[in-house]
Amino acid sequence: MRFLLVCLLAVLAFATAARVRDYTGYTYNQFLAEFRSDSNAAPCPARKAVFEANLAKIQAHNAQGRSWYMAVNEHADMTEEEFLAFYTGLDNSARHQARVANGLAAPRRLRNDFAPIFFERRSMPNVADDDVPESANWDHTISKVLNQGQCGSCWAFATAHTLIGRAFIESDKHITVSTQQITSCTPNTRHCGGTGGCKGATFQLAADYLQQTPFLTTEEAYPYRSGSTGSTGQCKFDDGSMPPSMSIGGYVDLPANNKTELLKEVARGGPVAVSVAASAWFLYGGGVFDGCSSQGDGEVNHAVTAVGYDLKAGYLRILNSWGSTWGEKGYIRLKLHDREPVIMDKNPASGSACEDEPMTPYEVVGECGVFSDSSYPTEVKVY
Repeated sequence: MRFLLVCLLAVLAFATAARVRDYTGYTYNQFLAEFRSDSNAAPCPARKAVFEANLAKIQAHNAQGRSWYMAVNEHADMTEEEFLAFYTGLDNSARHQARVANGLAAPRRLRNDFAPIFFERRSMPNVADDDVPESANWDHTISKVLNQGQCGSCWAFATAHTLIGRAFIESDKHITVSTQQITSCTPNTRHCGGTGGCKGATFQLAADYLQQTPFLTTEEAYPYRSGSTGSTGQCKFDDGSMPPSMSIGGYVDLPANNKTELLKEVARGGPVAVSVAASAWFLYGGGVFDGCSSQGDGEVNHAVTAVGYDLKAGYLRILNSWGSTWGEKGYIRLKLHDREPVIMDKNPASGSACEDEPMTPYEVVGECGVFSDSSYPTEVKVY
């Protein structure tokens, strides 16, 4: 089984309202001063128009009093399509129409028990959660929110965040790992989830690579450059000169679309790499997000890390790889429903298979399909 690792480069009654910023009178020049102060680029009229359209969208959404709010972030002068292309990598080539290749696409488990293609969404009642603790939080195991930048390497960053969290639990040490080693050195001969590196791969491929290489080195020894260059780069890992950070012995795929098993593993084991539909996350600012289920969005196209949950407050806590200025300091809270939504992913070509596999529409469960695919490493060793 393969885990969908795709890279798309406060409680429910709007208790987050006190933290919602008032953007009345906020201007493009203020945006530039706040988010582009280190740039010498002149203001761009086209970018100003895009920013103002996004600002209007933010203000209109926040006026609704929803359980989550939008916010101006460093990407607010980009269209949503541009953002997804830059920070996830949507490939619109003739050969791969609607296929997400730059880190968005990835293999999913193939199965024959899918719903008819015309079926859009329904709900699934909770399974018995008697042995699931009420809450869990592993934020403290990951000391820094990583940023994939303009490279479709979310699969590598979901891997890295998960490894770092699990390593802390194993050793009580905050370590760094080379996301560049994962991005540049992981083979992808069958083009699963893309063609490799900034063009996409999977958690399983990264785990397979890490089982076959002596170790994963540190970020300091092999720093990440692909986020700024947009290029995968050649593998430059050298086990003779680079220091070891950690290694793993294997990985486990959790049962597909199983809420209870994911929550139990997060509670007892630590961070878990998960797949989500993240197209609507662009301007997320905070709160408990229900934007996928409300819009019927089940197109799973991004890989992130589940680090905790709270059953009473009704959310699953997710660490993203778009940096600490996005969302709630790099995190998003996805709504846990009494009856989890079941949505048909009608476009599995956006992130579903290796090139030699069929692409069959299938159901995903949970807000943004978060229970559809999940994996975690085993036999974690810290050096």
